Amino acid sequence: MALCLPALFVAGALQAIPRAIASSLSLPPELGQFSTLGLDLALFGAFITGLVAEKTRFIVLGILAGIAVLFVVAAGACVLLLAGLASGN
Repeated sequence: MALCLPALFVAGALQAIPRAIASSLSLPPELGQFSTLGLDLALFGAFITGLVAEKTRFIVLGILAGIAVLFVVAAGACVLLLAGLASGN
């Protein structure tokens, strides 16, 4: 779980860089989307490579488990918020 949050932050920051560069240079938005797609595929490939390599397998599985825990906690918070909104206080 300790590596989960930095991994999410780094992946999000890497995903935002091509669009920020494309918008600051007044390039067509399709170019920014295409470069973001390429970077997403590279991140996915790095994740699969981390699962296949024996030295990094447990690190990647730990990151995946941490992300799953975060999604479960966020889903529980959404259920509580929706129940609070539906009560009509």
